[in-house]
Amino acid sequence: MSGAAGASTVPQGALAGRSAIVTGAAGGIGFAIAEKLNELGADVTIMDRDVERARATAEARLASGYTVVGGDVRREEDLKAMFDHAVGAWGKVDILVNNAGIMEFVIPTVDQELAKWQRLMDVHLRAAFITSQMFGRHVLERQGNGNIVNVSSITALRPMRSSNGYVVAKAALAAMTQTMAAEWSGQGIRVNAVAPGFTRTHFAGSANEAGADFSDVFGRIPMKRLGQPREIAEVVAFLVSDAASYVSGALIPIDGGWAANSGP
Repeated sequence: MSGAAGASTVPQGALAGRSAIVTGAAGGIGFAIAEKLNELGADVTIMDRDVERARATAEARLASGYTVVGGDVRREEDLKAMFDHAVGAWGKVDILVNNAGIMEFVIPTVDQELAKWQRLMDVHLRAAFITSQMFGRHVLERQGNGNIVNVSSITALRPMRSSNGYVVAKAALAAMTQTMAAEWSGQGIRVNAVAPGFTRTHFAGSANEAGADFSDVFGRIPMKRLGQPREIAEVVAFLVSDAASYVSGALIPIDGGWAANSGP
């Protein structure tokens, strides 16, 4: 894998002939992943609730080999429509990246609302289960090979206080990655997860605007900077490529050393 400005270790054309779905891909980490997979030759289905933003971003950055579909990952019918759209466009789906997510700002546990907690579970965990189940059936029925990458969070490994919904959903997603890997790895489906740390996306900006104070967190990043969406995408590209053919059930931190830094 490379740094922010380095060259990828996955060769050009490595994903030619394969098709991918990336959820939550109108911008940020999701679009960076879609863009990288497309660069490596994959046909990409970009799914996002903000379909106009997704389409505008794709039209500006991608030349060909993509399609855009709108939908809410909390709605099972939207996820089925997305999957059917991808199969209709490309004939098959080889790669699934469950990236769709929403932030939860630090809220004392006694003030957290159950409805908002459930929404976090639905977006991060339930949706990923539904799409993974669809993908598993699709790949197993055609006796092919496939890759799932779930975008978890470094907070799955190093929880942050007063963020119960987000942290629990991301930790459960990491656990689900391993249960599915244990079940499917011998049947041609590798399942892995990445755990991004603090990354320069619109979520970080929203947190600042909401008054969240992450100064202590940023100060603990040994690399002394935020990650870039492209750096997450490089690791995902590696995981879905043949270079990672013996990697399944992994949760890879991409956090500039934040989780390893337990000292002052």
